[in-house]
Amino acid sequence: MQQTAYRLEDLAGQKVICYGTGSSSLKQQFLQRIVRAGVDLTILKFPGESVMPDAPCKVIGAEWNDTGVLQSPNGIVYNGALTYDELHVMRLSRAGSVFNLENQPLSIEVAGVCRDKRLMKERFLQHNIPTAPHALWKNERELSLALGDLGLTDHDYILKPALGAASAGVLHVHKGELLEDAVGKFRALCATGVKKAGYFLILEPPFLVEKYIQHYDKPVELSVDGYVHNGEFSEVIVSEKVDMVTTGVFTENKYVSPPLSDFVTADIDDIVKIASSAVKALGIDNSVFHCEIRYDDDKINILEVGSRPGGGLISESAVYRTGVDLRLQHLLLAIGMPLQQVQRTEQATCFGTLYYEPEFSNLANLEVVCQIARDEGLFFEARTDPQHRKDPLLDWLIGFGVTGDSPKDSYSRFYSYQDRFKGILR
Repeated sequence: MQQTAYRLEDLAGQKVICYGTGSSSLKQQFLQRIVRAGVDLTILKFPGESVMPDAPCKVIGAEWNDTGVLQSPNGIVYNGALTYDELHVMRLSRAGSVFNLENQPLSIEVAGVCRDKRLMKERFLQHNIPTAPHALWKNERELSLALGDLGLTDHDYILKPALGAASAGVLHVHKGELLEDAVGKFRALCATGVKKAGYFLILEPPFLVEKYIQHYDKPVELSVDGYVHNGEFSEVIVSEKVDMVTTGVFTENKYVSPPLSDFVTADIDDIVKIASSAVKALGIDNSVFHCEIRYDDDKINILEVGSRPGGGLISESAVYRTGVDLRLQHLLLAIGMPLQQVQRTEQATCFGTLYYEPEFSNLANLEVVCQIARDEGLFFEARTDPQHRKDPLLDWLIGFGVTGDSPKDSYSRFYSYQDRFKGILR
């Protein structure tokens, strides 16, 4: 499998501020690698977040409300600041008023439209970016009126918090479901979501309601991941999300790149063009982006855009397909250093997540699964506490991905490994 040729040692001596650490072990492992390569890293640690072990970085305690906590050390000039976590996008935009930075992050205005889905939807409409019909609501009465105005009283729809992240609180309401039941489920999902550090903003009204859109009765969703450098848009990887299932409070999928469906492949140029229009409409500059797209029959609709790398194994998938590590590219953009160059390969990838099942009586064998993944060249991330089964936010065991000669080959190989892993855990 091809790996990026960029030398991390070239980053030695760079002074960097990172807002938050995130729960992903892959993010923390990346931060460990750059510190060991010589990056002078300072992490802003917020309540409920963990700091990576065994890496000699500096840590500054911070609070979620940002009031009077952060103080820039006298005389220190940082090359740049960044975050890999959606929850810190707005805080990052204010970094220039707290720290002495050579390279500025996204402006407060741009960060605002990237973070708040209400503002994002407004911007899409202003720039004629196709997106699902939607409205705002604070209570059952307003939601009922919005459904009538949108023509969704006899249609599936989506309820979501405006300031959510990682799909926390997002609810698919099915045709015919009682309104009060839907609102009750939505509020319960949001209450579950706020158990995770920093997610309290998902309780803040008004909320969004939008039409549930499909490609002729089948959900077809895509992600476009890339970066903008000095206003120039570059697409790195397009993935099709297939086999969508609900687990805990999330809807999860397998990611196949290049896309698995022939009609999606035929639309690639239009998909990238629409993604570019959306990213530019939001004003994203010198940042990696993660763009989510969904089909409404034959129409390509933008769902939302994040001004940071996508989660899961998207960065790993991009490395194998293009040689570009999106986490590293995000850092290079933040500190103004030369970028990795896209070098496309013929490899396809497929990755997904293996979730806990009651039939798994041998969770201790998760290390066996991880060893197979290491030995056979899979890319993966495993939970460090697989015995914890009570919290629906923590029901996953391992995310893993494979390469293949074609999208269909990688898709087939993924399921072959998934069946094998399930057998080891049962």
